[in-house]
Amino acid sequence: MKKKTLLITLIVAIVIISGYMLRETNENTQIVEAEDENQEVEVKMPAIEFTLEDLLGSRIYLSDYKGKKVFLQFWTIGCTYCKEMMPYINEVYIERNDIEVITINSGDNKERIQEYLEENNYKIKVLPDINLNVTNQYNAGSPTSILIDEEGNIINRVTGKMNKEEILDFIALKLKTGIPYINITDDEAKEEIEKDSSIILLDVRTEEEYNEKHIPNSRLIPIEELETRAEKELKEKDRKIFIYCGSGGRSATAARMLIDLGYTNVYNLGGIIHWKYETE
Repeated sequence: MKKKTLLITLIVAIVIISGYMLRETNENTQIVEAEDENQEVEVKMPAIEFTLEDLLGSRIYLSDYKGKKVFLQFWTIGCTYCKEMMPYINEVYIERNDIEVITINSGDNKERIQEYLEENNYKIKVLPDINLNVTNQYNAGSPTSILIDEEGNIINRVTGKMNKEEILDFIALKLKTGIPYINITDDEAKEEIEKDSSIILLDVRTEEEYNEKHIPNSRLIPIEELETRAEKELKEKDRKIFIYCGSGGRSATAARMLIDLGYTNVYNLGGIIHWKYETE
């Protein structure tokens, strides 16, 4: 009798724990059910909560904006593509009242950011991420654009530059990510390179940047020359290619360019600023 009672108690406990675990899973992952069997089921990814101080010292939480759509832009002052995008970001910030435009600067100090905004008469909201904690949480190169819905879920993401029309399409979900290449971490790339000497490590920065510092055994083709030089210098289109740049924006754009040219084994390594191994 005691054994039977113990068994029943154990079964009840398992049911309770299983129900709790299922509830926890459902709270973290939202599944939108399909209306019919042929419709794709959408799985929403919650945006990671973060807190940063703005330029005035006020502490801002992402959750402060729950109930509003948020356009989150990662950028740095030294990023060429970011500089090209900033006028458009500033215009969207001023013109659109239906969306919160928040920019996160990755690594520059408050004084330099303030000078940059004043020099260009930008009115955008900036949260400095000096230690790159939030940037790394979101695995964000510069520039990276992220769209978050009213419930706090990421619904769109693009790494690389966009013009104003593309930004507006991105917000309207007319321009979707559909990333055809693979993002790879520095640890994964290091391990792969040590195992496979045939991997092409491609630097798409300028010659000046390359000469200042680059990853050993990498090949330089500046992104401005990639379309004209790729098929002559990268003849095997199925060979693994790991692409990097300064902070991640140009490498993502270059990866998309190679995919469009028919390359089938393209990896985005991101920015050399995140590379923690040997450089030359």
